[in-house]
Amino acid sequence: MKNQGNEEINKMLTALKKYTTSRPLDKTILVHYKDYDFLTDNIFDGGMNIFINRHLASANKPFQRLHRHNFFEIIYVLKGECIQNINNSEKFVLKEGSLCVMNPMVKHNIFIENDDNCVINILIKANLYYSTFLTLLNSEQNMSSFFMSYILSQNMESNYQIFEIESNDTIKNTVFYVISEYLKKENYYETVIASQLISLFSLVNREHEKIISSNIFKNKTDLKLAALFQYLSRNYKSATLESTAEYLHFSPNYLSAYIKKHTGKTFRYILEQIKLSYASNFLLNTNMSVYSISEILGFKQPCNFYALIQKYYHMTPTDYRKHLS
Repeated sequence: MKNQGNEEINKMLTALKKYTTSRPLDKTILVHYKDYDFLTDNIFDGGMNIFINRHLASANKPFQRLHRHNFFEIIYVLKGECIQNINNSEKFVLKEGSLCVMNPMVKHNIFIENDDNCVINILIKANLYYSTFLTLLNSEQNMSSFFMSYILSQNMESNYQIFEIESNDTIKNTVFYVISEYLKKENYYETVIASQLISLFSLVNREHEKIISSNIFKNKTDLKLAALFQYLSRNYKSATLESTAEYLHFSPNYLSAYIKKHTGKTFRYILEQIKLSYASNFLLNTNMSVYSISEILGFKQPCNFYALIQKYYHMTPTDYRKHLS
C-alpha cells in the first residue's frame, strides 16, 4: 500500500511538472521593470484564486532577477533544498520539509540546483485570504500576526515567515491533497483547496516552536500586538480604544501611544483596516446588501461605511463589488 501511495505521488508530481512547463511566461504574465520583474494575475487560470506549480531548474533563468506580485505565496520543499533570496539582502537555504510563507509585494527569487529537488509553489490571491484566512485572525496568534502585518504594513519588501516541519507527515499529506485537487479540478475543488489550506496553516502554526527564521514577531511586544490584532478581529463591531485598553490591561492613553510606537499606526487606522478586510470579504464573496454589511461592521449610519470605502478604495462599496468581483 505504501509503494502504491508513492507511485501515485510520483504520477501527481510528474503531472504538475508537465503543467508547469506548459505555461509560457510572456509579457502579459511577467512584466520587466528596471530593478525587478512583476508577476501579474494572468498567471492564474481564468477566474481562479489559486495557482500551483513546481519550481523547476529551468525557471532559474527567467526568475534570476528579483520579482514580486500582489498575492500570497507558499513555498514548500518536498525534496532536497532551494535557496531563497529576499530583496538581495537576505539569503537562506530552505531544507526538505521547510515551508515559507510570503506576504504580497515581497521582492524575491528562488534557485534550485537541479530537478532532483522538488519545490512546490502555491500562489493565493488576496481576496481568497479575505474570504478564507480571516479565521486565522480569530485563533492563532502566530499566523494572525503574520497576516495582519500584510494589512498594516506599507513596506512589505521583506515580509516572510519560515517554518521547519520536516518530520510532519500530516502536513506533507495535506500538501499532496491540495496538489491532487488542483490537478483534477473536479467540482468544488477550489473550495476544497481553501479548506485544506486552512488546515495546512493550522498544522503549521501548531509547529510554531520550530520556526527557524522570521522577521515578523520576535518578542513580548510582538505577542502583545498579536493579542491586540486578535481582540480587534473578534470584536471589530463594538471595539473602542477604551474597551481594547481594558482587555489588554492598559490605560487608553498608554495603549494609543504603545500602538503608535510599535506599528507606526493609530488605533483607529488598525481598526479601520480590520473592518476593511471583513468588508472586502462580504462585498466580494456574498450577496449581502451594503446596508447589512455596514450594520455587521458596527456602523450606526451607512454613510460612515461608504466614507470608509471611499477613503481607502476611492470608490463606493457598490463600485468596489462590481469592479473586483
